[in-house]
Amino acid sequence: MYRIGSQTWTSCGGKRKLLVAGILVAAAASIAPTTETAQSSSWQSGEPVLRVQGSPYTDGGATLITSFESIGGSKRISVDLPMGYTIDLNAMRAANSLGYAIATGTDGTTSRGKVLLAASSTVASCAAGTHFAVWTLHFDTTPDDISVLVDIVDGHVRWTFCPPKLDSLTFTNKVTTSPRTAGEFVWHAVFDSDAGEPTEAQAIVRLPWILTLTRIKSQPTLAGRVTANKLPVAKVPIVVLRARRSDMRGADLIARTATDKNGRFKAGLRKKGTAFVLARAAFDTFDASATCVSPSSATCVDATFGLPYGLQTRALRIVLR
Repeated sequence: MYRIGSQTWTSCGGKRKLLVAGILVAAAASIAPTTETAQSSSWQSGEPVLRVQGSPYTDGGATLITSFESIGGSKRISVDLPMGYTIDLNAMRAANSLGYAIATGTDGTTSRGKVLLAASSTVASCAAGTHFAVWTLHFDTTPDDISVLVDIVDGHVRWTFCPPKLDSLTFTNKVTTSPRTAGEFVWHAVFDSDAGEPTEAQAIVRLPWILTLTRIKSQPTLAGRVTANKLPVAKVPIVVLRARRSDMRGADLIARTATDKNGRFKAGLRKKGTAFVLARAAFDTFDASATCVSPSSATCVDATFGLPYGLQTRALRIVLR
């Protein structure tokens, strides 16, 4: 949902589909979401980190990017998805590929592959037995295939997998649908190792995200706001683009700014004439470690805020004289 000027838009139509397709391509080209400045403390200290990217809306969007970092010492990882995330069984059975996967070894070697639905839901290792489904992360070279075991436990989705020696693992997934209601949703990932007690990393997802953009009346100034679950989000990097066409082809960058403590931002307009402008959120990684409290016996070592992909406004027509 976007609110721009005096109008409210409920979707981006075909443009949103392009954004979803684009994020799948981007996931195959980089290991994790953009992390220009605000890395989490656990990432720097070598503790496991969980990151989640998904749709900014409460529309059941089904493209998720999940990243696990600093996992070299983990022999098994169990991820409990919050209530509200569900598996689209029909989409899972019909898809030739469920997404993309990227693995980085402890030696820095990166491999790319696909997420596939395994023919059998029964496995003999990791968490032996029959599961709701088994996804196979199949890589072009090394490592060997990784099985992600999908189960429904007490009404919520759980993923379990036993990675080889890796530094990080990222995979996209287009059959797990996001919540259709507003709220705060906490992901829990428990990392088991031979070295000691299990540790936990969390990702906190707030929905929906809303980015607004309007022109301040009678002033050469744009103003906007970023909220998540109706709460303001501070320190979000914002870029503002200007173009002569409503499809934003040939757009020029006219401003870089960031939201204040109230989630608000402003950007000046200089060039006179008729044009189209839009604002785009260029997210860094937000550390939420202070909120990290594990409901299990595992020690919680890290928490991050889940970030949306493709959060931008529609083109706003302006006339500056």
